[in-house]
Amino acid sequence: MALRVLSIGLSLGHDLVVNKHIYDAPALFDFDAIVLDPADLPDFWKEQMVREEGFPVLPYDPVKDTGGVLRSFLAGRTSEMTTFLGRPRLLICVLRRVQGIYTPRNWRDREPPWIDNYSWLPIVAGLEEKSIGYYISSGEGSTVRIVDPANDFMAYFRAFKDQLFHEAYLESDVLEHGNVRGFHTIATDYADHPISFAFHCGKATVVFLPPVSGYYDSEKMAGVLLQCILRAFPEAQRTPPPEWATDYRPLMPGLESLDGEADKLTDEIKRLESELKQVRTNQQALEGHLRLLYEQGKYQLEPAVREAFRLVGFGFDEYGDVDIVLDAPEGRAFVEIEGKDHDAIKVEKHSQLLRYVTEYQQDTGATVKGILVGNAYRFTPPLKRDSWFSEKVEKGAEAQGFCLLTTEELFKVVCALLANPFDALKAQIRSAILNTVGYFKFSG
Repeated sequence: MALRVLSIGLSLGHDLVVNKHIYDAPALFDFDAIVLDPADLPDFWKEQMVREEGFPVLPYDPVKDTGGVLRSFLAGRTSEMTTFLGRPRLLICVLRRVQGIYTPRNWRDREPPWIDNYSWLPIVAGLEEKSIGYYISSGEGSTVRIVDPANDFMAYFRAFKDQLFHEAYLESDVLEHGNVRGFHTIATDYADHPISFAFHCGKATVVFLPPVSGYYDSEKMAGVLLQCILRAFPEAQRTPPPEWATDYRPLMPGLESLDGEADKLTDEIKRLESELKQVRTNQQALEGHLRLLYEQGKYQLEPAVREAFRLVGFGFDEYGDVDIVLDAPEGRAFVEIEGKDHDAIKVEKHSQLLRYVTEYQQDTGATVKGILVGNAYRFTPPLKRDSWFSEKVEKGAEAQGFCLLTTEELFKVVCALLANPFDALKAQIRSAILNTVGYFKFSG
């Protein structure tokens, strides 16, 4: 059987390959393997796109109805891809950043359909009615770390080693849903985000690869990818078994018992994969507490601090721009958080906390505790750090009755509660924090 390969948006110089754009390609289901670069699709709307309130929009035109044409076109391609994925086939996709556009159906359409360069991949049922593009984040870099050196596409990584880069990555584990099975990572970026991965969808195999930068030899690219395709998809060269061949399976001694054994092992693998996923989830949750010792900022250190206070049994509220508002039977507190690379926590953060506390007392007539959480000298091991708070902050805390809570002490609290999550201990810690003036020290 001759291998039929379609390349969309990627030039492959070989007689076996049909090179087309997504707009003029033949029916997708008429091929054994498809190589597709999603960067090919946005060319359809780039020249007509406008921005409305910062969002990309394809303006509604009742005469041309370009948006309707685009939606109908993609619906047809999606149907073809569904048929393609319903058979033992191979899809190779370059992982590109998401480029999308809203396509209003009329002048007053307030919720126009969203179309992106991944809308052609019909795994919607497995992704909670979202395209795979919803789970792809932009992130450029040149680091490509091979996780699976035995993967069928290793020749691609070797041949273009010096040209590989990434402009996007996949949010981990999002593809373990619905009709998507067997997801595994092939390569990651510097932060361990998947930038090359594979999974099964329907009866087909889908592989995402990082792009090649700059000029590449079309014939070399074709030769490398065809080599990978034949390794990953040897069944393309085989004659499909006719239906009557199944009637002869019972005649082969031992085959039926092997079928049963394979089914049992498959069930066991699924069970172990589920257990491993839960173990990794728990592992990541615990490792997240380590961020207390080295992170900074609203989106890294603050969530770790919030989770620590949750373990202590505090409830949460909001007031203005205060980082965290704590509520507990023992009292109410405003928390401001600061991380410093190579310095102590300065008086500016103390002044900000004092302003919030003063405004609250003026607005409500009630008192509230001030807590300043600091992660000073965050790149230095905690035991080797100098004073975590400046002298002015220390004096201000004493004068205002504020608690100075280092993330090292908060980490000690977390470890103690993970070992002994008793309500009495939590209440004791809450009371100690809310009654401390100056540095809080956890007694253990």
